[in-house]
Amino acid sequence: MTGTMHLIIDSDGSTFSAYDETLVARWGYPDPDFDLRSFAVRNLGAIDVLVEAEQVTLTFRWLMVRPVALDSLIELLGRLPSRPVLVRTEAGTWIEQSLPTPEEAAEWVTANRALARGSVARNMITTPRHLRALSDRSLSKIDDVEDRLSLMFKKWRLSHGLFNADIASFLVRFGMFDRTVIVAKSHNDNSLLFEHVGSAFALYENSDSAWNFRAQGMPVVDQPDPDFGRWIDDTYRGVLDGQKPRFDYVDTVIQARGANPYRFCYDRLLLPWQSADGTMVLTGTSYNQHASLVTQ
Repeated sequence: MTGTMHLIIDSDGSTFSAYDETLVARWGYPDPDFDLRSFAVRNLGAIDVLVEAEQVTLTFRWLMVRPVALDSLIELLGRLPSRPVLVRTEAGTWIEQSLPTPEEAAEWVTANRALARGSVARNMITTPRHLRALSDRSLSKIDDVEDRLSLMFKKWRLSHGLFNADIASFLVRFGMFDRTVIVAKSHNDNSLLFEHVGSAFALYENSDSAWNFRAQGMPVVDQPDPDFGRWIDDTYRGVLDGQKPRFDYVDTVIQARGANPYRFCYDRLLLPWQSADGTMVLTGTSYNQHASLVTQ
C-alpha cells in the first residue's frame, strides 16, 4: 500500500472511511461547523486511523473508547502492511507512543486494553455553539443569559485578552462572578490551578457542598470526580494552548466518590487571557444549568 487511507472506528466497532457522508447523520450532526472527526474522538469514543505510506497514526481517548472498538482496531492492525505506528492516546493528558510495526501496536493495545473506560465511564459530551451568536448580539439591554455571555465575550475582545483586576470587577458588576471559574497556569509545574470557583456551581453540592470554597488554589485536575477533573483539565489546556475561545453546550454526568451520579447540562463560554506578568488565565462562565439524578 503506497497511498493514504483514513478510517474511523466508531464506538460500536464499525469501521468507516473518514469521509463517509453517512457519519454526519450517524453521529447526529448533519451540518457541522466544526471538525466532526476530532469531535467524535474526544466525545463519542471513536478511533481515528490514518494509514500513510511511511506511518500509521492512531488517535483515541481511553476515557471514551470502548473495548469493542479496540477489538476492531486490533483486527485492523493485523491486516496492515508493516510500517511504524504512532499511537496518540489521552488519559488525563495526550501522550504519544511509537511502535515499530502494526503487530506490535496491536500487542500494545491488547496489553493496555483494561484502560478503556467507554463501557463504564459516563459520556462527557460538548456540542459546539456558534460564537457569532454572541459577537453579533445587540446589547442595548442585559436581560437574559445570552446577553451576559455576549457581554463577556465582547469584554474579552475589547480587552485583547489581557487579564487584570478590572475583569473581576466587571464580573461582579454584571452579576457573573458567581457563574464563573477563573483558572491560572502555574509557572512552577505547568499545572492549572483554580483562582476562583463561583458559588452558583453545584456540581458537587450533593457530595461536598463546601468544595467550591475550598477549591481556590487547588489543581483543576484534583476534583471529587477524578474522571471529570481530568476531562476539564484537558479542555481548559486546549483553550489556553490554542488561545481561542470556546462556546459549548455541555452534557455530562458527575460521579463523586461515595455519592449518587448526577447529570448536568449547561451552556459554557471559555475564554483565554494573559496577565501582565505573562501568566495564562482562563475564565469559564456557565448558565442554563440543569441537574437530574441518574437512576441506575
